[in-house]
Amino acid sequence: MNTHLLFLLSILGTNVLSADEIPGTSQLPIGDFCQYQTEASFSQHWQPLKFPGIDRQTAYQRLTVHEDNTQYCTVYAKANASASGLIYRQEIDLAKTPILEWSWKISHSIPGGDAKAKAGDDFAARIYVAFQAQPEKLSWYEKIKYKAAEILYDLQPPGSAINYIWANKLAPDTAIVNPYTDKTMMIAVRSGDAEAGEWRTERRNIVEDYRRAFGKNPPAVMGIAMMTDTDNTGASAEAWYRQIILKSDN
Repeated sequence: MNTHLLFLLSILGTNVLSADEIPGTSQLPIGDFCQYQTEASFSQHWQPLKFPGIDRQTAYQRLTVHEDNTQYCTVYAKANASASGLIYRQEIDLAKTPILEWSWKISHSIPGGDAKAKAGDDFAARIYVAFQAQPEKLSWYEKIKYKAAEILYDLQPPGSAINYIWANKLAPDTAIVNPYTDKTMMIAVRSGDAEAGEWRTERRNIVEDYRRAFGKNPPAVMGIAMMTDTDNTGASAEAWYRQIILKSDN
C-alpha cells in the first residue's frame, strides 16, 4: 500500500450505526460473515476497493471452512504483487462500542516488508479504522488539502486512521507513523512467521489506542477496512479474516 492510502480512507461512507439500533445487544457484528446469505448481501456491506494506478487487485473470496471440528465463515485474501481491499462503510459511535475484536490467519509474512519504509509498506493482513475529520481544528494548509480531497472524491475525507497490522519485522504492540502520512498510525498486533498458519483472535480498545497514537480522544469512526497487499514488494501472500466485531467495554 502506498500513496493511495488517502484514497482508501476518503471513500468510506457516512451512514450512522449504533449498538442501540440492535435491541438487547452491546455489540456490532460487522464481520460475522455467516450472517450474509448471498454474495449480493455480502458485497452490499463489504464493498471492493480498487486503487487508481494499481492494475493488479488482491482477490477476496467468502469461504466456509472446517477446522478442528468447527465451521468458520471467512474472507480469504490472496495477493500477488497486488493491492485492493474490502470496506465496511459506517459511522460508528465509540462511546458505546470502543472494543474491536477480530480473528485472522496468514500463510506467511512479507519477507521484504518494512513498516518504516515506503518501499516496504506491504502486509499479509491489516485492519484499518478510519476516523472523521474535524475541519475546524485543521491548519490553513491542511484545510486546503481537506477541501481538495472533498471535491475530488465528492465525500468527506477522514482526518486520521489507525492501521492494525500483522507486521513483518516490528515487535508486537509497537506503534509507528505510516511512512506516507502522519495522519495514520501503524500498530503491530502480530509479527513475523512464528504464528503463521494459526488463527489468532485480537482485542483492541480503539479509544485507548487512538489516545496513545494521537494524544487526544478520537472522533467518530467513519468505517473499517481489511486489506492484504503486496504491490510495493512484488511478493505473494494469503490471509483469512473472520468475526470482526465491535463491543462495549464490559
